[in-house]
Amino acid sequence: MEKKITSSFSHKFKKLLTKGRKELDELIERIEQHREELKDFIEKYEKHFEDIDGQLRSFRKKIEEIRKQKRYIVEIKNFIDKNVERAVLDISGYNPVRYLVYDNIVPDGTELHFVGRDKELKELMNWVDDSVKLIEIKGGAGVGKSTLAYHFGKELQKKGYLVGIPVLSRSLESLEENLKRRLESNQGRSVFIVEVKPVESEKGETFYLTRVGLNVLLNLLVTGLLSTLIVVCRDESYEVLREMLEPLRSKETVGRNRILESKKVLSVKGLDKDSVSEIIRSIWSDRKEIIDENLEEILRLGKIDDEHFNPLISILAASWIAQKGKGSLKGLTAHQFLKEYVNEVFFKKGLVSDNLRKAYRYIATARILEKDDLFKLFRSDENIIEPGSWKEFLELLAPYEYEGYYRILPDIFNDVIFWSQCYENVKSYTEIFLNKGLAHYLPGIAYNLAVLFNNCRHGEIDVKKEDIIEKANDFISYLKDNKEVDLSHYVKSLMNLLLGKIPVAEKCIDHDKLLEGSKDGAKIYNLNLETLLMYTYARMISNFSVNDMSEQFIASLRNIEPYVEKIIKGREMFYADFYSMIISQISDEKKPSEAKEWFDAVIEHAGETAEKLEYDKWFFLRNIYSGTIFQISGDKKPDEAREWFDAVIEHAGKTAEKLGRDVEEFIANVYSGIIWFISLVEKPDEAREWFDAIIEHAKERAEEFGYDKKEFVANVYSTIILFFSDKRKPSEAREWFDAVIEHAGKTAE
Repeated sequence: MEKKITSSFSHKFKKLLTKGRKELDELIERIEQHREELKDFIEKYEKHFEDIDGQLRSFRKKIEEIRKQKRYIVEIKNFIDKNVERAVLDISGYNPVRYLVYDNIVPDGTELHFVGRDKELKELMNWVDDSVKLIEIKGGAGVGKSTLAYHFGKELQKKGYLVGIPVLSRSLESLEENLKRRLESNQGRSVFIVEVKPVESEKGETFYLTRVGLNVLLNLLVTGLLSTLIVVCRDESYEVLREMLEPLRSKETVGRNRILESKKVLSVKGLDKDSVSEIIRSIWSDRKEIIDENLEEILRLGKIDDEHFNPLISILAASWIAQKGKGSLKGLTAHQFLKEYVNEVFFKKGLVSDNLRKAYRYIATARILEKDDLFKLFRSDENIIEPGSWKEFLELLAPYEYEGYYRILPDIFNDVIFWSQCYENVKSYTEIFLNKGLAHYLPGIAYNLAVLFNNCRHGEIDVKKEDIIEKANDFISYLKDNKEVDLSHYVKSLMNLLLGKIPVAEKCIDHDKLLEGSKDGAKIYNLNLETLLMYTYARMISNFSVNDMSEQFIASLRNIEPYVEKIIKGREMFYADFYSMIISQISDEKKPSEAKEWFDAVIEHAGETAEKLEYDKWFFLRNIYSGTIFQISGDKKPDEAREWFDAVIEHAGKTAEKLGRDVEEFIANVYSGIIWFISLVEKPDEAREWFDAIIEHAKERAEEFGYDKKEFVANVYSTIILFFSDKRKPSEAREWFDAVIEHAGKTAE
């Protein structure tokens, strides 16, 4: 029995074992199969892992590159947060008629034709394709420079460029988006277009391109994050832009100097007659008969010169004819028409509410207003706007609003509204803004006065120049005497008047406020305080000559002298620079024949200063003549400066005769001094055009005066080398030393 049980168990065990082995074999077979599959899988994706590892290494490299640029990125972010997005409120690629002629003169949906700018577009495109870093587009109000910039931006986008050009409701791309894409993709050149504006907010955030803003944008150009910067400005603002750029030069930042020296400037005039006619006919195609019948009268108002017409004024004149009929423009000048147009559209009784008319005046006076600040102004009067009507009121202002700020657009309308509606009450507006804690808008009022004065000087408006000067001086005197006015607002307002060529009497200046208020500006803009103050005083003096005020010019030279001496503290080169600044500023507005009286007066006063301070008069006056041409060279090409170049050298010769010194030696030293001054801020290759022109001019003058040409030019070269050996270490002067010797060799050949 026991044997039978054992045999049965053994049989069952063998059966189970056989089955188990079979299942194990099957399991092993499946495992082997999965192993092969896994092996195939690993082999298949191993290459992918290698690619990913390579990508990670490349990514780490890019991260490292970005880290190296961290300080620039932080600077960009801070600048974007505080300045850039609101620095460019109105590059106006929109239809101005649709925003401003809102009483159905032009049907909704009408598009203005963009014509007549093929030459300008081609020139701009060539500059960008040639890697020009800085381009300036300048022109008068309403000539189409902003529209040109907008359409050029669209053309750049078509060619694959990254383009930032903030436009009211039609932004192609912000600077932030532009740079972000540039960093992420490293593809496509990055272009940004910005417009110069003259207004500032309460918190110091700028709504226009300031020197601080330019500083940051130039850094972006130097580092290559931004490929090209295009700056758009009015003719009236161009000098502001020039003065913003000039202090940003530095012998320590060669890359920036090269950008500034290689910049290109496009002066935009109006359109030709056929282009303006085409635009007008395209808008009023359903009124063709009356438009054609009055086309010459329409074009007369828009005429700039025989070849150019202001498209905006012409369009508005056509809208006037289309609405009011034949003869409605008869006898009007362009600015008289604009005044009539503005009064009709913005201020005619019954067309808009009293509230809206008042808002227009506030906005035009300040040039821009924050929504909250507009509310503060209206709260200054009881029950102007009922609480429940505020929303409706803001809706009426909607066409002029951008991110919480209001403007009258475009600038030409702002100018005319200020002239026709606000100018007579400048003092009361100043008091209102100041009393409501809105002093940061005071520089905008000063800028308005400057624009009005510029239009008056050119005979475009029926306001006496003397009246504007009196109002501007009363305005700055009020700020001077008011303890509530912040120093920076006082200084910025004063500078806006001075840059607008308005003569400001010395009695209207608080010199202590000017000194203290300029300190912050010098720190912010990384400027030498003495240079900033000298420029301000030089501008104060030169404005009297620009306005043919002889007696005041002479008086200001003497009255301002103690304050200049206090700044300069006896430093001879600084004093020479000061006199050079005055003459170069006069040269911006006057031909040498028109400026002889002022030129003589400056040199005479400089001679007296040299005697009083016991300077060597020969060297002192030589430095003034050299410095004058050097300063002129920063703004003009040699052929543009030729008339003044001739006049300065001729004047220098007469001065040498009066001093009883060797005329030939004195003039040779003047030429050498010009090149010496240029060498302080530029490298030889950057200064090549002017270097060539100076030597060529020296050869011509030698021939004219009967000097030995070879000996005279050799004297110029040797004196340059003498300057280098006397003033600079050999290592610092090596590049220029080599350039002078090479240039002399070529001249000898």
